[in-house]
Amino acid sequence: MKRRRTYTRNFKISVIREAVMGKTLAQVSRENEIHPSLVVKWKKEYFRDPENAFRGNGRAYKEQARM
Repeated sequence: MKRRRTYTRNFKISVIREAVMGKTLAQVSRENEIHPSLVVKWKKEYFRDPENAFRGNGRAYKEQARM
């Protein structure tokens, strides 16, 4: 079974930057070896709230879960 890949916040932002600077969705996804839908998803998330985009892994930390 394949393990899910994780990407850093910096990687996601650099992918978004490439897409915004004029590269096609196909070029960006091919060069970074990711599915095109990830690029679209990351762009939406980033432009919705740039300051808080891509924080953590979507799971509550143990300390937050106890509260």
